[in-house]
Amino acid sequence: MNAYGDFIATLKSIGSIADKLGAVPVGIDASRGENHLILNGLRVSAFAAFEDFVRRRAHEVISWLGEAQVRFEQFPEALQMLVLQGTIEGVSFSLSRTEKNDRVIFLQIQGLLLGNSGENSKFVPSEFFFGRSASNLSRDDLRSLLAALGLGDKLLCLSDVAALVGMQHLGSINETFSRLSKSRHGAAHAFPSNYKLAEFKTDISSALPLLAFAFDTSLSQGVHAMKKTIIDDQQKYQGFDVKRIGVRIIEFDTSESCWKEYRNGRLTVSLTKGKLAKRVKELETGQVGKDDTILLKSDSGGISGWIQPLR
Repeated sequence: MNAYGDFIATLKSIGSIADKLGAVPVGIDASRGENHLILNGLRVSAFAAFEDFVRRRAHEVISWLGEAQVRFEQFPEALQMLVLQGTIEGVSFSLSRTEKNDRVIFLQIQGLLLGNSGENSKFVPSEFFFGRSASNLSRDDLRSLLAALGLGDKLLCLSDVAALVGMQHLGSINETFSRLSKSRHGAAHAFPSNYKLAEFKTDISSALPLLAFAFDTSLSQGVHAMKKTIIDDQQKYQGFDVKRIGVRIIEFDTSESCWKEYRNGRLTVSLTKGKLAKRVKELETGQVGKDDTILLKSDSGGISGWIQPLR
């Protein structure tokens, strides 16, 4: 499975476990109860799934640039430096956790990948180039990658994506990342006594998927624009504004009991349940909206998945 498939499958599994949990009492005495401890572990797993998705998706997308014949020397200078420095730092951190007998082979493989970044070479990044220099991802890691791709800083591109899909009610991207990160940290190192099962279910059905979707959309659309600028237009890539992208949203209209697809706020098609699968297939294969980002919502309004132009 790819990064996206694993992430969605993991969230579904976590949601299934959460749905089977009984009452999770709040309070110090309850924090050692069976359901509370299970929920504690699920919080760690949910954020770990997000971190795994971000790291692997970044590697997939930068690898796609190489496959698209964008040479390393054509990358923006900031992205070149991030890849090289990130690889060195990621390898160094991982080397410290590698068995002594495996270190020589490990370094040989990473050395070959770094050597393949030279002029006119088809670029293949090391899997350690991003987010591997520490045990956990930080907000600065996300900022650095997105800024190096010419998407601005302070995670504003993620907020712009959230605004495009009309889910600002979940709070700002910065607040969401901080809250979920702190929740994971607390669950991993303590026994917080204020867990609420309903809030966790909202996190894994809406907040956490939105965070991953906003990151993936910014990353995928930015790199897609980079390839088109460099290869198709033969120009130097100067950056990209995600507010310019086409976003399609498929959601359920309870008043009319049908699914509807909107593109940048305008209705494009109404779908019966029987036609929904066919439409999604058309979007997945690029028969429709091949340059667009597609967000799929569940009938309850949560996020069930998405499709990017870099498939």
